[in-house]
Amino acid sequence: MLDWAAASFNALGPMNERGQAAMPDLIEGIQYIIGLDRTQLHPEGWAAGLYQAVDDGLLELDQARILVFDYVAPSLDTTILGTGHLLHQLGRNPEQFDKVKNDRSLVPAAVHEALRIGTPVRAFTRLADTDYEAGDVSVPAGDRVVILYAAANHDERHYPNPAAFDIERNARDHVAFGHGVHRCAGAHLAELEMQCLLDAMARKVTTIDVTDPTPFPSNMLSGFSSLPASFS
Repeated sequence: MLDWAAASFNALGPMNERGQAAMPDLIEGIQYIIGLDRTQLHPEGWAAGLYQAVDDGLLELDQARILVFDYVAPSLDTTILGTGHLLHQLGRNPEQFDKVKNDRSLVPAAVHEALRIGTPVRAFTRLADTDYEAGDVSVPAGDRVVILYAAANHDERHYPNPAAFDIERNARDHVAFGHGVHRCAGAHLAELEMQCLLDAMARKVTTIDVTDPTPFPSNMLSGFSSLPASFS
């Protein structure tokens, strides 16, 4: 599943050597989802709920399959990388971790700020259905544009001093998980996982020590393949 996750993003980026090498794993993951039998699904799970939505006429079968793949593949690396950014920032900014320990109501804010400053998914492209204008820029229908989530999350016009990790900043409107109809289907689950981890750490960990991480090689993602850290 981790191979499928990495492949799903590498194949969406530039078709360089890494993108080409990702295709077999991506195809394997898609074939697995297409071949899923409902008897293999937990009856109360999210995937089963999607197929029930097909029966209820709310989704097409292909849409349900795509959403199952969205649960399986993109959810893994993004949540893992987001958690790495959270630990890295808390280790580098002990005063911010102290704030969380003293007031655990700040846990969600710390998670949002880590996702804003780290932005696991750098960018996606979108196809313009109609002519679109924004300020002095005109995008003709049929053109493909790049949405730079990381740049938006570091826009100083919206986030003063954007390079600073500040958990008292209101970063809830970050676009690390996309926006609108394109927002990640599993965003709330990812946030909940990170919040549960941080809440447990705030109760049991005094200090977090981190050293220099190793970047995660990816066409689309931003994060660490390893992050040396110790808790005390």
